[in-house]
Amino acid sequence: MELNDTAEKITAKDVNLSDSSFEDADLSRVQFHDSTLEGATFRDVDLRGATFTDASLEEVKIVDCNLEGMTIEGIAVSTLLEVYESNAEYDEDEEDGEYVEE
Repeated sequence: MELNDTAEKITAKDVNLSDSSFEDADLSRVQFHDSTLEGATFRDVDLRGATFTDASLEEVKIVDCNLEGMTIEGIAVSTLLEVYESNAEYDEDEEDGEYVEE
């Protein structure tokens, strides 16, 4: 199934989209509820205002996407990323300059 240039709001409830690939798509305002997205990939996707509730997101990859206003379980993704970044500590002793969790 292909979704191209959709202007309609999509609601996906109780669906299994495991291992799906979403590329260069407009999924703004999409609602994933009680759905399985395990192993799915979102690349260059507009996810502004998207909501994920009771969704299985294990091993989901989100690359180069617009996440403005996107929420997971009612929490803004921007907030989740801020908390993640504030809990990561730059280990100056590491030669490769990777972030490590405290």
